[in-house]
Amino acid sequence: MSKKRIINIWYDIVNRMHRDSSGAQIRFEDYPYITYTEKPTVRLRIVTDENLTAWTDLDGSEEYSASIDNDFNHDSSSALMCKTLNANINVAGDWVAGGQADPGAGEWSIRLDADNSNYQGKIASYQELAGTKFELLAFEAGSGDLVSH
Repeated sequence: MSKKRIINIWYDIVNRMHRDSSGAQIRFEDYPYITYTEKPTVRLRIVTDENLTAWTDLDGSEEYSASIDNDFNHDSSSALMCKTLNANINVAGDWVAGGQADPGAGEWSIRLDADNSNYQGKIASYQELAGTKFELLAFEAGSGDLVSH
């Protein structure tokens, strides 16, 4: 049985920077990554400062999607390197100690799947693709209106 990699991310939404588990800003070279064919779980914590204060603007009633891409052309979902829909976000057991992430406390668990032809086509023969970013979108349940990104 293979063990999938866990990617822990603390993202400071106010200062727009990645932080480590102690709240220090991390260097660009240390940013998290995903490789072609990998299927890791991201444990995302959105924070507001170096004290890792949780961002609490969402309550968990929303529906989510997460994507990785370098241009985020949303005209076609097939254009994205990988995309995770709500069913594979905040799955019970994917959080620390087998728990469940709590968006109201700034926590999300996201199952990523980079084993697809879109990822392969965009990464081509490069080891990494410049400008590639991770995006989490929150939609109001029922209406589907975008409420946060």
